[in-house]
Amino acid sequence: GANCAPFCNCWVHNGFVNIGDEKMSKSKGNFLTLRKACPTSEDVRAYRYLVVSSQYRNPLSFTEAALGAAKGALKRLDRIQVMIDDALKLSSSSDDDNED
Repeated sequence: GANCAPFCNCWVHNGFVNIGDEKMSKSKGNFLTLRKACPTSEDVRAYRYLVVSSQYRNPLSFTEAALGAAKGALKRLDRIQVMIDDALKLSSSSDDDNED
């Protein structure tokens, strides 16, 4: 890069982004920026999950339903992460108790 630092460590490639049943295009007037489509950090995180979980050779269908499903999947993953963290803390505290 211009500042001698690496620009990024990895790239994510996906097919065309569809809005509804049409390819997103400025000329069709159905173009969305990420700022407009995902105004909150939760939306941005869900969009990232949607892109990463989609098959990269197929068009990505961006809909409110798809974004909602991605948010739901992330909530489930977050709950699992909390459960794992709690189990590790419990295991760690019981190991400390056994050392005495």
